[in-house]
Amino acid sequence: MSVIMNQKKEILEKLAFIRRHKEFASFGVKEQEVSYNP
Repeated sequence: MSVIMNQKKEILEKLAFIRRHKEFASFGVKEQEVSYNP
């Protein structure tokens, strides 16, 4: 039972990490667009 809970927690942490990474990547793209178009 606890193994399943641990796996769920790991998956949720990975999803949260990927989501954060995507937000950071899109933020970086916006920063580049701003610097290219003054």
